[in-house]
Amino acid sequence: MAAKVMIVISSSDREVVWTALLYARASIASDWMGATRVFVWGPSSKTIAGDPELEENVREIRALGEQVYVCKACSDRYLVSDRLAALGCSVEYVGPVSSRFIEEGYSVFNW
Repeated sequence: MAAKVMIVISSSDREVVWTALLYARASIASDWMGATRVFVWGPSSKTIAGDPELEENVREIRALGEQVYVCKACSDRYLVSDRLAALGCSVEYVGPVSSRFIEEGYSVFNW
């Protein structure tokens, strides 16, 4: 079975978020894993929204055909849901989605 990774970005630290998005983009572009899923949770949603470089990194991941899942409860709390949706992110309650990926055998890589 090919390796599958679920990248969970929850840090408010901009450099951590930048590095996580860099890894995610490279993993998808280079097909390092059988599947790579990207989740934005907690304060990372606020860190990404409004930062031109981080927003561009998200757009690049989307351009590669991968979805970026954003926790709606978190992004609503930080008032950035519309901005992240405009980047093409799937802003939703991600508990069921992330649980399904874990059940499907995805390894969780936390940032």
